[in-house]
Amino acid sequence: MARKKDKTLKEEEIQKIIEKAKEGLEVGGSIADAVKKTTVTTRDIPLKIEPTTVKVVTTENRKCMIGNESYEFVKGVVQEVPKNVRDILKRGGILKVAY
Repeated sequence: MARKKDKTLKEEEIQKIIEKAKEGLEVGGSIADAVKKTTVTTRDIPLKIEPTTVKVVTTENRKCMIGNESYEFVKGVVQEVPKNVRDILKRGGILKVAY
């Protein structure tokens, strides 16, 4: 499945980062000290993962295991699968149509 990174921060995520920065700022301390104590990594910002699916029609009946998932394809029947499965079917020569 494809991973899509959402680079825009939501208001809630911005507030979490501000709270983390405030915790690092002690009474009488400097902003530089707070910056040293406060780090924001990409782990603090969740990735938005959207599975992208496509519709496919195969040329034959086939049972197979792709990416730890079991698939059963029926000849001429439209089925919805992830893009990477469609690419594997295309390479295998059993893909009739992809929408």
